[in-house]
Amino acid sequence: MSPLPGRGSPAGRPGAIAGATLAVGLALAATGCAAGVSTVAASSAHTATRYRSASTHVRLGTGDVFAPAVAVLRTLDDTEITDLDATAHRCVAAVGDRTLTLRVIDYGAGGSRVSVTVGRGSDAADNQAFAERVVREICHAFGDHCDPATSQR
Repeated sequence: MSPLPGRGSPAGRPGAIAGATLAVGLALAATGCAAGVSTVAASSAHTATRYRSASTHVRLGTGDVFAPAVAVLRTLDDTEITDLDATAHRCVAAVGDRTLTLRVIDYGAGGSRVSVTVGRGSDAADNQAFAERVVREICHAFGDHCDPATSQR
């Protein structure tokens, strides 16, 4: 298969894709991605978009957590829900110039992990602070059922 003109395909350079994949994997591990704190994604235009996330544990099942967590998102200023999948416990929203993804995952033994990922926006540090603030607000909505120690990662 020949590369498309102007696309800069590494097809003619054996091992280029494997080397790039290894480099990205090492960079992600070094920035804390393995712990779920942040993620870096690259687009086909070779520009980096920074995403930041925060999460917490709620001692209730996913069915009892998702709707109230979405309700918290709806209270944020300048928020538009763009994708809502109640079956998968996933919600995507535009919040100003940011994109926010909420996921509620079964954590076993009647618990759930609430994860908020924030992308776009003007600054990665601001995205991290915003993700942490949203998780704290969600945690506050669940009172004693939420573990606040994990909400400030």
